[in-house]
Amino acid sequence: MTMANDLSLQWAFGPTLSVNARQDVTNDDADRDGAESIRTSYQFSLSDTLFTDRLDLGISWRDAYSWSYEMEALNRDTQLSFSADAKLLPSWSMEIGWSRPVGTRAEAWSGSESLSVRSVWSKTGSWVDYGLDYELGWSRALPNGESQRNHEVELDLDGTSFDVDAWKITPGATLGMSSDERSVDVDGRIVARGRCGDLSIQTTLRGGWTGLGEPVVRESERLSVNGSYTGIASLHPSLTYTLDRQVVIYASQRQDTIGHSVTGRLKWSPGQIHSDDLSFSLTSKGGAENRTVTARLENSYRIDLQEWTSAWQSDKEGGTYPTLVARLDTDANYRRSAGKSDIDATTTGQLDMAFSPTWSGSMGATYLGGTGSTGIFYHSLMLELTVAIDF
Repeated sequence: MTMANDLSLQWAFGPTLSVNARQDVTNDDADRDGAESIRTSYQFSLSDTLFTDRLDLGISWRDAYSWSYEMEALNRDTQLSFSADAKLLPSWSMEIGWSRPVGTRAEAWSGSESLSVRSVWSKTGSWVDYGLDYELGWSRALPNGESQRNHEVELDLDGTSFDVDAWKITPGATLGMSSDERSVDVDGRIVARGRCGDLSIQTTLRGGWTGLGEPVVRESERLSVNGSYTGIASLHPSLTYTLDRQVVIYASQRQDTIGHSVTGRLKWSPGQIHSDDLSFSLTSKGGAENRTVTARLENSYRIDLQEWTSAWQSDKEGGTYPTLVARLDTDANYRRSAGKSDIDATTTGQLDMAFSPTWSGSMGATYLGGTGSTGIFYHSLMLELTVAIDF
């Protein structure tokens, strides 16, 4: 069991001063008297906004003491941090954050010093909206650890929509790069969204490399096409095709893995009584000599039987009773790998009933069947009955 006590105070006098204190006391051993561990911390923060909300400055001091009966000494963790957010131009802003331990633990430095600098630039053009985000991270383990740097940069391009016959096309692209002391990662994405009446199609092409500069380099490419139609009020179909290619490069050797997948969903809801949700997927993935094919079909049907029980219904406190809702759920799976196939299917039927705010229940049946890699058929049946009393 852990007991926590918190205290927070704030005073605005131009700048804003915040004081936070917290104590956590843990006692999970019932056979031991007293606390097993105690942690007490407090923090002072001072922040201010200058130059008509163009510059936000903040500085904080955090001090924490921890003790447990397994440790011989009281540990102290003290940290000083600073932050600055500046809006230099309407389209350019910068953020700077720095933190460093200023105390010792068991008479030795503990933790790491860190610095982060982020610059965000954006511009709206006649045909394209630009966005450039750069971040520098630096850290050093104390007391004499080596420093580490990492860089991240991302360029976003959002194009203005244009018409091609009856289609409205909206393009977009993203290019990113990240690096540390050992390697460089590069990735890019191109997106085209098209709409014609109630039909929508989105095409996405993405590729990149990870581990540039290391012995093992990974290359990835992905093409996906998604389509959906909203022209029928009670029917909502969608379909997605994905082509995925992964390449591992080591010492001038390449290992390719190509995958194809098709996923679809069909939602049907003609009213408040019936509803059905059907989804399926078909995936083929692997190399030329070791390919795995999987397929899955899921369906959930629900029907509200309230109209059938209207002759028995009466208004009671909390609603109208009795209520009856029936569900039928089906889940089927197929997998073929290394010349062997596995098939399994599960069907569950359930009837949920509520007779009053106090009495409710359900009954259901689940049937499971399939064949394993040996080809032997197996099956099982489970019956359930639940009675619930809410008081």
